[in-house]
Amino acid sequence: MMRVECSGIRDVEEFLKKIESIEKEEKVRIIALDEHVLSGEDQIKAAIMHAERNFSKGKNVARDFKTEVMRYIACERQIKDAIKKAGIKKGAKSFVLVLLGLVDPAREEKILNALGLKKSGFINEKRDKVDEALESMALLEL
Repeated sequence: MMRVECSGIRDVEEFLKKIESIEKEEKVRIIALDEHVLSGEDQIKAAIMHAERNFSKGKNVARDFKTEVMRYIACERQIKDAIKKAGIKKGAKSFVLVLLGLVDPAREEKILNALGLKKSGFINEKRDKVDEALESMALLEL
């Protein structure tokens, strides 16, 4: 989970297609998230855990794992609302990239280069906001 920078996303759909292509090639999952909805790493980890549990129990709302993660990040029941809130936006020059299934830093660097991104650190932890987000995620289960 890292914060990344770029010159600006001109076409979100094209960028997401590029991500899909790299995912297939590298056999990883890549989730691009609007950094403004994130409060910390624990929020992302919890969203991934909820999505994994939903898929394993057949209780997922979204067909796609990454979209299910976004539902929890955004604390939204509706997929469209979750994508609008947590997805990257046109013109974004920085956002958070979550790479699942990676171990090797060299592969991470290869993926960033292929996407035209550069690492700029990690998201700043806002503990009180993380706790609020975790509570909201739990409410989605009800």
